Amino acid sequence: MTTRMNIPAGVTTVGLTLLLSGTVFFTPDIFVSRYTTSPEVWLQFALAVGLFICGLFKKGNIDLPPPGYIMLILVWGCYHLARSYWSFESLVSFLTVMTAFLVFYWYWKEISGTCILFGLFVCLGLALSVWGLGQYMGWMPKTYDMFTMTGPFNNPAGISSSLALLYPFSLYFCYRSKEIIGRLSILASILMAVTVILCGARAAILAVAISTFIFIIHLLKRKIGISFTALHYGAMGVTCILLFTVLYFMKKDSADGRLLIWHCSGQLVKEAPLFGHGSNGFTANYMTQQADYFTRNPESKFAMLADNTLHPFNEFIKEVVEYGAAGLLLSVVLVVLPLYRSRKDKSPELSVVRLSLLSIGICSFFSYPFYYPFIRLVIILLFAYLVVEQGEVAARGYRVNYFSKSAIGVISTFILVITVYQVRIEYAWNRIARTSLSGFTEEMLPSYRELYAGSYLKKNALFLYNYASELNRTEEYEKSNMVLLECCDYMNDAEVQMLLASNFEKLDELDSAVQSLTLASRMIPVRFFPLYRLAKLYEKNKECGKAFNMAEKIIHKEVKIPSMKITVMKNEMKELITKTKPNE
Repeated sequence: MTTRMNIPAGVTTVGLTLLLSGTVFFTPDIFVSRYTTSPEVWLQFALAVGLFICGLFKKGNIDLPPPGYIMLILVWGCYHLARSYWSFESLVSFLTVMTAFLVFYWYWKEISGTCILFGLFVCLGLALSVWGLGQYMGWMPKTYDMFTMTGPFNNPAGISSSLALLYPFSLYFCYRSKEIIGRLSILASILMAVTVILCGARAAILAVAISTFIFIIHLLKRKIGISFTALHYGAMGVTCILLFTVLYFMKKDSADGRLLIWHCSGQLVKEAPLFGHGSNGFTANYMTQQADYFTRNPESKFAMLADNTLHPFNEFIKEVVEYGAAGLLLSVVLVVLPLYRSRKDKSPELSVVRLSLLSIGICSFFSYPFYYPFIRLVIILLFAYLVVEQGEVAARGYRVNYFSKSAIGVISTFILVITVYQVRIEYAWNRIARTSLSGFTEEMLPSYRELYAGSYLKKNALFLYNYASELNRTEEYEKSNMVLLECCDYMNDAEVQMLLASNFEKLDELDSAVQSLTLASRMIPVRFFPLYRLAKLYEKNKECGKAFNMAEKIIHKEVKIPSMKITVMKNEMKELITKTKPNE
């Protein structure tokens, strides 16, 4: 049974190009989270249109993926939705995954080769490399001045992980093509590798290096016929160890900081090992766990490295913290099953797909690639290819009829409707936030209340913090704290605690303010401002002894990054000591 569509190949290629490039380059500044929300709504819209076109033009039979694998996806999705408390954003995300997998499955069934799509991957990699190198050389504007390059992302992790994912496809054309295409592919590979190295993202550098090693070994075995001995493999092992060592010392403080994060994350796993803490469980619980660590270990060497942490820099740890061992097991089975079933196929196409997935797997151990919609989309596309390559026997066909076309039309329409709704809500939030920052906070509060009461943003941590901050500015301190306490269910970091302390202080609940400031200072021991606020609060409360001790602590506190603000705070604390110094 085969799926037949009368869609011209050129239309399919253009559609895929728009879909993939949009999730990379579509980042208009019309949403608060422009680097994630913009590509996500583009993805949802394009998939809805793609699904509608597929349903409209399909003839004969509709081929579906193996029932067992579909059931596994449904079990995986329902479990994660349950642990996400069936939130709107989780439902949209799961529906997007299912739609993308189905559309890509039909795509791979329809086309006769992979060169067009693999070539598109290389072109996207080249575009990202040129963008990144342009930023590095100062020829193109940067997203943030603190980074050497980000491409169309908000962080070097985005461009580096994307290039690590796409890099193996340039190696594929180096192996499969000759003359001009082969030479161009070598140039593309060099540009991508150089961009990753200059970006300084160690996880992506490691992924690219391992991909290159595997490619060279494969090339030497297949084309030249070299047989590798134990000595060869030993030399490669030593090279890998040296590479790990170099990457560790490349940014030693950052690497040590990850050790702290993984240690504290392990404590969270111990608290809920089987089912995890639920969606947003990491951001809701990690910083308090970090505060507990520094309470027990006040002289820890990690104190100077700690900061607000919203991700454990390891996708597998994040999965087990939020969804437990059960969630991790389901995710591993979902990934391993297609790889295992296709293990006997040694074709260059499947080999490069596996190499690409290996690259992003390496990045997942040390970074957060799944944060970016483009990477998630390409991974779904590659797994759809693996499932298709398992063979026709596993597939099952259904006759195209009015009912099946209607079902596809309903799903497409539903995705479009929720995308339009999402765009309207996110755009309204961005407009309100910008207007409020322009000095019209009081005028915007009714709009904030409307979004808070009548949209899914009530479960969005960033929105809740944003709304609570505006309530604080308009001196509605009780309402601000009510919203912040809701925010703590999704995100609880030093900034949240500082805002809570501000509200408590204005409400003359000084004990609660002290507790929040103390927690904030323990979350990030290197910061001065929570301690400064504590000293001023003790002074205000006529607790001279505590104010004196806190001022002494601030004056003798080690400075990580010198600044004028810290100098001013220390000078002010010297004056405070003079006023509060006990009589001898």
